[in-house]
Amino acid sequence: RKVLELQTADLGMRFASANNGQTAIAMLRNEYQKNDPFDLLLLDHQMPNMTGVDLLQRIRDDHKVNKNIKTIILTGLDINIDDDLLHKENICSVLNKPISSIQLRNQLLKAIEQ
Repeated sequence: RKVLELQTADLGMRFASANNGQTAIAMLRNEYQKNDPFDLLLLDHQMPNMTGVDLLQRIRDDHKVNKNIKTIILTGLDINIDDDLLHKENICSVLNKPISSIQLRNQLLKAIEQ
């Protein structure tokens, strides 16, 4: 997480971290209600009690968060996410860990430019 925090700070991005999906949703709701919603999520596919895709589906069903948030999913697994689901859930990319700093930086920049 510290590496991600440093990389996002270098790009001038705001960084927040959650230990699980429920905490992430609470953070998203809080920022949305303050009229300062997050624009990009960087999610680990494997989280306690749900996957990154499960969390995205909960976000899309929640009327108190930014539904248009762009997402990058990090995974240590060999997962295959259907193209329709990628588009529906606004997933910009699925990146396999470990990921180099340069690769992550490029994907973050690409996502925010979309």
